[in-house]
Amino acid sequence: MKLRSLRLTGFKTFADKTEIEFHEGITAVVGPNGCGKSNIADAILWALGEQNPRLLRGDETRDFVFAGAERRKPLGMAEVQILVDNGEGRLPIDFTEVAIARRIYRSGESRYSINGSQCRLKDIVDLFLDTGMGRGAYSFITQSEVDAVLSARPEDRRELIEEAAGVQKYRTRKREAVRKLESAETNLTRIRDIIAELDHQREPLRDQAAVAERYLAAVERLRSIEVDLLISEVHRADYEIYAVRNDREGYIETIRALDAQTAELERDSARSQDEYDAADRAYDSAALAHQTASAELERIQHELRLNLERAQNATAAAERIDADLQALAQKETALHDTLRREESAHNRAVVALESTAANLERAIDVHRSLEETSESAAAAARDHMAAQRELIAERTGREAALAACRARIDESGRRLAELDEVLKDEKALVSSAADRVVQLGQALEGADQAADMAQQAQAGAQETHRAAADDLERCEARLGAAHRRAVERKSRLETLRDMHDAGEGLFQGVRAVLAGAASSDIHGRYRPVADVLRVPERLRIALDVALGSAAQNIICTDAGEARRAIEWLKAGRRGRATFLPLDSLEPPEPLSASAVRGRHGILGIASELVEVEPEYQRAINVLLNRTVIAEDLDAAWALARQVRGWSRIVTLEGELITPGGAVSGGSLSGRGARLVSRKGEMDDLTRELRDIEKEIHQLEISVKEARTVAETAQTTARDAYDLAARRAAERTTAAQALETGRREEAQIRARFADTMAHKARVAETLAQVTAEANAWEQALAEHGAQDIALDETLTRARTEAEAAALRVAQAREAVTALEIEHSRLKEQVRGFGKSLASLRVSIAETRAERRSRQDQREGLGRTSLDSEARVEALSHSRTLAEGALQAAAAEHERWRRERSRTREASVQTAEAIRSAASRRGATMKSLHDADLKLARLEIQLGQAAQRLTDEYSVTLEEALATVEPPKVDRDTTHEIGRLRREIKAMGLVNTGAVEEFARLTERFDFLAHQRTDLESASASLRETISEIDRSTRDVFMATLEAVRTEFQRLLVRLFGGGKAELSLTRPDNILETGIEISVQLPGKRAQNLALLSGGERALTAVALLFSLLAIRPSPFVLLDEVDAPLDGPNVEKFIELVKDFAKETQFVIITHNPATMESAPYWYGVTMPEPGVSRVISYKPRSESSNNGHSPTDTVLGEPNA
Repeated sequence: MKLRSLRLTGFKTFADKTEIEFHEGITAVVGPNGCGKSNIADAILWALGEQNPRLLRGDETRDFVFAGAERRKPLGMAEVQILVDNGEGRLPIDFTEVAIARRIYRSGESRYSINGSQCRLKDIVDLFLDTGMGRGAYSFITQSEVDAVLSARPEDRRELIEEAAGVQKYRTRKREAVRKLESAETNLTRIRDIIAELDHQREPLRDQAAVAERYLAAVERLRSIEVDLLISEVHRADYEIYAVRNDREGYIETIRALDAQTAELERDSARSQDEYDAADRAYDSAALAHQTASAELERIQHELRLNLERAQNATAAAERIDADLQALAQKETALHDTLRREESAHNRAVVALESTAANLERAIDVHRSLEETSESAAAAARDHMAAQRELIAERTGREAALAACRARIDESGRRLAELDEVLKDEKALVSSAADRVVQLGQALEGADQAADMAQQAQAGAQETHRAAADDLERCEARLGAAHRRAVERKSRLETLRDMHDAGEGLFQGVRAVLAGAASSDIHGRYRPVADVLRVPERLRIALDVALGSAAQNIICTDAGEARRAIEWLKAGRRGRATFLPLDSLEPPEPLSASAVRGRHGILGIASELVEVEPEYQRAINVLLNRTVIAEDLDAAWALARQVRGWSRIVTLEGELITPGGAVSGGSLSGRGARLVSRKGEMDDLTRELRDIEKEIHQLEISVKEARTVAETAQTTARDAYDLAARRAAERTTAAQALETGRREEAQIRARFADTMAHKARVAETLAQVTAEANAWEQALAEHGAQDIALDETLTRARTEAEAAALRVAQAREAVTALEIEHSRLKEQVRGFGKSLASLRVSIAETRAERRSRQDQREGLGRTSLDSEARVEALSHSRTLAEGALQAAAAEHERWRRERSRTREASVQTAEAIRSAASRRGATMKSLHDADLKLARLEIQLGQAAQRLTDEYSVTLEEALATVEPPKVDRDTTHEIGRLRREIKAMGLVNTGAVEEFARLTERFDFLAHQRTDLESASASLRETISEIDRSTRDVFMATLEAVRTEFQRLLVRLFGGGKAELSLTRPDNILETGIEISVQLPGKRAQNLALLSGGERALTAVALLFSLLAIRPSPFVLLDEVDAPLDGPNVEKFIELVKDFAKETQFVIITHNPATMESAPYWYGVTMPEPGVSRVISYKPRSESSNNGHSPTDTVLGEPNA
C-alpha cells in the first residue's frame, strides 16, 4: 500500500488546483519559510479525518479554505483528495486504488467520500484503522512532535506503543461492548424498578382478590335468593322475551367462537412469522456461505496465477543462466590461451637471466683483484692521512670547543634577555587569569541564583499545574456524579412514567376509560383523583391509605360524560369504573376545623393538607372532607374517642380507623399500587431533574474554565521546565568555565615559576662557559709547525693511491652494468610470475562462477518443478471450491423459496383474520339489534322489572335463569338478612382486584424472564470486555518489549553506544500505565532528558520513533523538518537510517537541509510567486535525467486551468 498522489483545491494557500505525485522511496519537499510546505502535510492529515483544527495550525475548520490574496478573491470551498495504491489489499475494500476526499465549504458544511461515493468520517477512520496511516498515527512526524515525544507525559507516550501494537481495534470493540453493557444495565435497572413496583402492587392485590372473591360469592348468593323470591313474577313475562334472549345468547356464542377462531389464527400468524424469520436468517446464512465460497475460489485462482507466473519466471531465468554458462566457458578457454603464451615468454626470460649471472660473477672476480692492489696503496696514504687528521682534529676540536663556548656565551646572554621579556608577559597573564577567575566565580554565582530561581519557578508552576489538574479532576468528578444522578433520576422517572402511561396499578375499567379518552374513542375530560393531587412527601402514605381504590376514581365534568363512559365500558365489556361528575357532586359538610385544630398529634383535615387544581377541589372535598390525618395511632385513638363526624382517621404510617371501630394497620412493606405516592415521586423527580440540569450546566462551565486554567498552567509549567533546564545547563557551563579558568590560572603561575628557575640556571651556565673559553684559547696557541711535514708525505701517498683507484673504478663500472642487466631480467621474470599467478586465479574464479551458475540452474529447475506441483494441487482445490460454490448457491436458492413460502402463509393467515373480524362485526350488529328489541320488551315488564332493578339490582336475565319458582320459607328470609349484614361489613370492595391480580402476575412473570435475559447478556458482555482487556495487555506488553529492544539497537547505531530503557509507571495497571524513557549516552552518566542538547534530544526521539516503525512498519511516513536540530554528522546518520527504512516504507520529507535534499531521488519545491498563493515545482536530479538521455527539467504544478 503506497500513497500515489495528493490533489489540493483551495486548501489554505493552494488557491489553484494542484496535484503532487509521490514515488517509491524518498521524496523531498523543499522551499523557503512561509511558502506553504507544511500545508502539504496538513492537507494529508485533514483528508484522513483529523478533527482538531489546532493540530493543523488553525482555529476552526473554515480557516482551511483559501482566504484570498492581494490579487485573488476568497474561495468558497476547499477540497483535498489522496490516492492510495491498494494493490496488496491492506485496506478492507475491494479496490486496487482508493481515492479519499474531504471537502469543506465556507458555510461550515463538509462532506467525505471514498472513490467518489459519499461516506461518513467513521468510514474513513475504520478504513485506515491499524494500517499506520490513520489520524494520530506515528507515521506523521513533525519537528515539534519529535521534542514532544520526550517532553510528553508518560500516559501520552503510551499512545505511541498502542499505535505500534495495533490495539485500536481492541479499544473499538471494547467501546462497543461497554456501550451495549451500559444500555443493558440501564434497561435492567428500569426492568428491576418496574418489577419492584409490580411486586409492591401484587401482595395487597392478592388480599383484595381474596376479599373480592368472598364478596362476589356472598353477592351472588344473595342475588340468587332474591331472584328465587321474584322468579314467579318474572316468569309471567312474555315468551317473546325468552326467544329474544335465546337469540342474543346465540349471537354471543357466535362472537365467542369467532374470538377463539381469531385467537387461533393470530397464533398461526405468529408461528408463520417465526417460520419466516427462521427462513430469513437461514437465507442470510446461506448468502454468507455463498460469498465465502466465492471468495475462497477467487483466492485459489489468484494463487494459481501466481504459481504459473513463478514457473515461467524460473524457466526464463534458467535460459539466462545457460547463456551465462556458455559465455563463461568461452572466457575460460581464452584465459588458458593467454596462460600458455605468458609461460613461453617467462621461460625465455629465465634463460637470459642465467647467462647474465655468469658474466657478472667473472667481472666481480677481476674487480676484487684490482681492489686488493688499490687497497695496499690506499692503506699507506691512509696512515699518513690519519696522522694528519689526528693533528687537524685535535686543532679543530679545540677551535670548535672555543667557538662553541663563545656561541653558548652569546646564546646565554640572548636567552637571559628573552627570559626577562617572558617574565614580564607571564606576570601580566597571571594577573589577567586571576581577574578572569574572579569574574567567572561571579558569573557562576549569578547562574546559581538564576538556576535556583528557575527551579523554584518550575516547582511553583508544577504545583499550580497539579492544583489546576486536581481542580479539573474534582470538577469532572462532580460533573460525572451529576450526570450519573441525572441518568438514575431519568431512568426512575421514565420507569414511573411508563407505568403511569401504561396504567400500571389501575383497574381495568379505569385504564380503559383513560385510554379511550386519549384515543378520542370517548369524548370528555377524564382525570384520576391521584393525578390532580400534589401531596407533601410525609403525607403520601396516609393519603394512599385514606383514598384506597378511590385514588382511581375518575373525575369528569358532568354526569353526561360519566354516562357516556359507562355505556362505552358496558358496550365493550371493558370493566367497571367509579366516576365523580363535578356538576353532580355534593361534598359532605366538612369536619369542624376547631374540633381538630390544636390537638396533640393531629395534623388536620386531609382536604386542607393537600394541593389540588382549583377546578377539581369539589371532588377532593367529597372524598377527604371528613378524613383526618394524625401523626401516630395514639393521637388517632384519642381523636376517635372524643370527636364525632369523621369518616376515617389515617396516620402517617398508614394505620386506618373507621367510624365502626375497625382498625387497619401493620407493615406496608412498600407494597400496593400507591398511586398518590407514585404521582408525588414523579413530581419530585421532575423538580430534582431540573435542579440537576442546572447544576450540570454550571459544572460544565466550571469544567471548561478549569480545563482552560489547567492547560494554561500546563503550558506555564512546561515553559518553566524548559527555562529551568536552560538555567541548569547555563549553571553547568558556568561551573565548567570557572573550573577551566582556575586550571588555566594554575598553569600560568606554574609557567611563571618555571621561567624564573630557568633564568637562574641560564646565568649560572654563562659564568661556567666564559671560564672554559679562556682555557681553549691558551691551548690553540701551543699548536705550530707539525702540519708542514705531514703535508709533503701525504701528497706522495695520495698520488699512488689515485692511480690504483682509477683501475678499480673501471672494473667497477663493468660490474655495475652487468648488475643492472641482471636486475632488469630478474624483474622481468618476477613480472611474468605475477601475470601467470593472476591468470591462474582468473581461471579458478571463472570455474567457480560456472559452478555457482550451474547450482543456480539446478535450483531454478527445482523451483519450476515445485511451482508445477503447486499448480496441479491448486487446480484440484479450484475444482473443489467450484463444487462448494455450487452447493452454497443451491442452499441459497432453497432457503429463498422457503422464505417465499412462509411469507405467503403469513399473508393467507392475515386474510383469514380480517375475514373473521368482518363476520364478528356483522354478528355484533345483530346482537345490538336484539338488545334494542329486548329493551323494548323489558319496558313492558312494568313494575316487576322495576322492582328487580330498584330493590335487588338484579337483571331480568339473571332472574329468569331458574325455570321453576323456588320454595320460600323463614330460613330463606333469615339467610337474606345475614348475607346483607355480611356484605355491609365488608365495606368498599375492589371487585376488579381478581382480574387485576391475574394481569399483574402475568406481566410480572414476563418482566422477570426479560430480567434474566438481560442479566445473562450483561455477564456475557463483561466476559467479552475482560477478554478484550487480556488481549490488549498481551499485545501491548509484547510490542513494548520489541520496541525496547529496537530502541536500544537504534540508539547504539545513532550514538555509537549508550543505553536506552522504556519502563512502566504503573506495572500493576497495564491498561492505564504510562511509559518512562531513560537514556544514558556514551561517555555520560544517565541524566534528565531535559538536560540533553537539542540535537541529542532530536536523535533520541528519532531512535524511538523509528523503533516503532521497525516493529510495525507503516507504508507511508511524512517527516516535517525532523532533521532541523541535527548537525552535519548526525544528519548523515539520520539519512542512512531513513534510506534503510525506505526499502519498505515510502517517505516524504519536508526539509531545509542540503544533505537531506541530496539523499532524495525526487524533489518538490514549494514557492510563493504571488503573496499568499503557493505553487509546487517538481525537480528530477541530474543523475536520473542523464540516465534518460535528457537534461534536468523543472515542472510547475498547480497552474490555473485554461
